[in-house]
Amino acid sequence: MTGEALKAAREEAKLTQAEAATKLGLTQAYFSMIEGGRRPVTEGVQIKAVRVFRLPPTALPLKVDPQSALDEGGFRAELGALGYPGFRRLRGKPKYNPARLLLLAIEAWWRRCRGWW
Repeated sequence: MTGEALKAAREEAKLTQAEAATKLGLTQAYFSMIEGGRRPVTEGVQIKAVRVFRLPPTALPLKVDPQSALDEGGFRAELGALGYPGFRRLRGKPKYNPARLLLLAIEAWWRRCRGWW
């Protein structure tokens, strides 16, 4: 997520910089620097922005972490956080971009398949 994307989301939500900054737990001056590209949009700000501006989870960055792996419970929790039927009882905050979650699932499936040969 870039400062420009954050600004577009704020304007779409019809919020002033001061209102958006307050909702994100930032000062208006710092928020202005983020929108202007003079400060990075941190992961924490991105996660809050998805909630505050009601952005889709795909607005989260697609992190590629070769060490990350989810067990079955982790996948269930993520699917619940994304609102998938059958997993809704596991509501929470999504931690992964849905595209990254899909890649992790494919990777886990591939690892299991390799063990069968």
